[in-house]
Amino acid sequence: MRSWIKKWKLRPFPNSLTSLKAVQTSWSQFGEDLLLSHLFGQEQTNGFYIDVGCFHPVRYSNTYLFYRRNWRGLCIDPSPIAGAQWQRYRSRDTVITAAVGQARGEAYYVEFADRPQYNRLYFGDDLSEIKEPCEPSRSSKIPVIPLAEILEKHMPKNTRVDLLSVDCEGMDLEVLRSNDFARFKPRVFVVEDHDLSPDTAVTRFAESVNMKLVAQALVSKIFVDPTMALPFQADSLILH
Repeated sequence: MRSWIKKWKLRPFPNSLTSLKAVQTSWSQFGEDLLLSHLFGQEQTNGFYIDVGCFHPVRYSNTYLFYRRNWRGLCIDPSPIAGAQWQRYRSRDTVITAAVGQARGEAYYVEFADRPQYNRLYFGDDLSEIKEPCEPSRSSKIPVIPLAEILEKHMPKNTRVDLLSVDCEGMDLEVLRSNDFARFKPRVFVVEDHDLSPDTAVTRFAESVNMKLVAQALVSKIFVDPTMALPFQADSLILH
């Protein structure tokens, strides 16, 4: 509790009307939602997102800002307890409990109660082989389903995908490859990529589906469809 209070006190909350007017609220881990907001414009209040690896409905969420603007979406996570939290905080969203991969199958979702950042999928049968700083607290066998198959079943008809957010602890490229970009191409997608170079497997894949890198927030890269009209400094974004 004391640690939490100390961190809370370190937050520079607005202390005047001037600073309140200037502040921009972010729920993403590295401010990704603010960058995304500038790409879409604050006026868009009816968007649709797909959040793969969504985990918590508020904390470190790339899509909660847009939910607060009346967007809705399809949120996918292997955690069997995620659904209850999402129903409480984000009842307009549809939550799917599954892992995403290129081929259908099954995997264990391994959880670490004290360090949820280590939660991950495990495709072996011997969980004793898992090497982490702490012991797993729980494991659940869950289905692995290609993203295109999930969208085929659960996407509302005649709905455009505005935003795709992918944060899947090392399986991010696998998730992207499991989508059918000819049918379900987002206007923008943000994906975790720990290789900070602009030339990575993720950026090369994005280029193969005609998506262009326009921003990076530490380990998150943001790509846009070059045909998208950009409301914020469009002329300064090089899309060729």
